[in-house]
Amino acid sequence: MQHSPSLSTPMISHWEEIRWKSVNTAKLLGVTLDKNLTFSDHVDDVCSCLASKLYGMRVLKRLGMNSEGFKTYNTANIRSVLTYASPAWASLISDNNMTQLIQIEKSAKKIIDADLS
Repeated sequence: MQHSPSLSTPMISHWEEIRWKSVNTAKLLGVTLDKNLTFSDHVDDVCSCLASKLYGMRVLKRLGMNSEGFKTYNTANIRSVLTYASPAWASLISDNNMTQLIQIEKSAKKIIDADLS
């Protein structure tokens, strides 16, 4: 017969033995946090991710995707990444970081608008 721990037996008896590692950035639910909460690393991650999605848009353009497809692609792949958890970080980013994000959005719009003309 196996002995099961009683409710009074602590699962971890020595909290003082736990060591926490100090890091400059950490990713929490897809948002990169830095020690100063500037979210600069998060914006860099988002821009990197979106650069590849913009490339995908250009490939789809060459393959003849219609304007309705571009609108769907933009909503699902560009806007969703741009706005993910933005209430938590958007008001805290620098003007330079905001400009980077706006530029990505303008690039996507330019690809879509070129298809419509």
